[in-house]
Amino acid sequence: MTRVHRTAPSLEGQSVAVIEARLKEEEDDILKQLHTLDDRLGEWQRAD
Repeated sequence: MTRVHRTAPSLEGQSVAVIEARLKEEEDDILKQLHTLDDRLGEWQRAD
């Protein structure tokens, strides 16, 4: 959620399409990080 708040000022005055695209990029990046974290935690648990 913090990333959305940090991104918001740069979106002011932009078209809806630009805002939607930028927020989608943020969402995709966050999901990628969550999947990476899940994979690494799984690897760590299997190593024990």
